[in-house]
Amino acid sequence: MNNLFYRERENWFVWFLWGLVGASIGIVISIYTKNSSFSLFAVTGIMALLTWRMAKSRRFTFNRAFKVTFMVFCCSITPLIFINALSNGIFANVELTMQIVLAAVVGVIVCLISAIIARTPPQYY
Repeated sequence: MNNLFYRERENWFVWFLWGLVGASIGIVISIYTKNSSFSLFAVTGIMALLTWRMAKSRRFTFNRAFKVTFMVFCCSITPLIFINALSNGIFANVELTMQIVLAAVVGVIVCLISAIIARTPPQYY
């Protein structure tokens, strides 16, 4: 039986560290390739590793998995948005705004898919 009446407290520092790892990998790839779209693949790879880890532990509900993955995605993508903003001018371009909106939509979709994969299977008592 999987923690029927026990609610685990979330350790947000660990998930923040996952976000920092994703951000640092994304920044390194963005600096060396001079293309921020390759950095999104790195962030998606970090999300895939996180999803695999959460699915393997089998202790995450859908809501909890979505909150964790969205927090890690936001921490990972924020430096990439600022690098892109500084290289193109501070939020003056409409193209940059569209890239931010596209990153947000892709982030929500990736987080929803990973939360569906990482959730615990239904248990029948």
